[in-house]
Amino acid sequence: MTSSFIPEMKALMYHDEWRLFFFTEVDPFDNGVPSLHVGIPIGLLIINRLHVRDLGISIGEWRHREFDLFVAANVPIYLFSIQYLGIHWISDVVPGVFLAIICALFSHRIQPILRSIPENGWKSALPQKEVANLSIAFAVIGTAILGLVVIDGPGTEEGNPTTRMGPGDVNLDVIEVHTFWDPARVSVVNVGEEPLEVLIIHRDEVEEHANGGVIEWGSLPLSGNAVTLGAGDSLEKEVMTPSIFDGHFVILSHQGEDGVGEARVTIEYVDDELIFSALAMSAVSFAIMGWVVGGSLRFIGSNSQRSHL
Repeated sequence: MTSSFIPEMKALMYHDEWRLFFFTEVDPFDNGVPSLHVGIPIGLLIINRLHVRDLGISIGEWRHREFDLFVAANVPIYLFSIQYLGIHWISDVVPGVFLAIICALFSHRIQPILRSIPENGWKSALPQKEVANLSIAFAVIGTAILGLVVIDGPGTEEGNPTTRMGPGDVNLDVIEVHTFWDPARVSVVNVGEEPLEVLIIHRDEVEEHANGGVIEWGSLPLSGNAVTLGAGDSLEKEVMTPSIFDGHFVILSHQGEDGVGEARVTIEYVDDELIFSALAMSAVSFAIMGWVVGGSLRFIGSNSQRSHL
């Protein structure tokens, strides 16, 4: 899944018939920062410890200790798996852990507030002025930074490759089903020095040729479909997806004897404008982060005052 070419590294997970179906129709190749594969179980572990602390017992005395041990045992398995399979970089884990801390603290603190609303009213759920101001600041600044990264970040530079291939390698990108009546606009540009073969094809025509971690390029229906792109050449095509079963692949291969092939694959959907609604929703997440940080600062400040008394 990584766009960095590593000699002799093979695709262990996706170049197989059943997995191709599952990971394109159910769980597309959209893993990134942060890594929730590690963040979610760590968040659960933190919540468990906050809970037993409120109960005044140790984690070893908790009646759900077996569940906690099960989650803890899975953390190193997840950490190894996402690295081994190329799903995440190790750098994705650090913000995942940070997000786990924020979410665990938010869940732990918001629950008693929500439970007290019937008795104390909705005003009891409103944060203190200082915390509210910090939440607003986090929402504005965080969303602005995210917008700069998403709209005009390093990944948007047209000369940068999104995938790299060694001699004989076959890589793929997924054309997802976003709409039944508007086409997806596919652009493939050879940004490297080596010639590349490109094939845009329906998912069902690929599955039988993907087995044992290998997609056999020569067995694919290439005649009249495959296009050779020299250095600097590009391919533009519109792909219709009239049903949920009409996922397509952009398959690329470097059939040369040496060198590293580099391509930039860009797929534009009719609903790309939803990025702005996604940024609006992100503002809520940043506000929650500000609420947690503000509450933590108040807690630390109050404890510091007590220690001086």
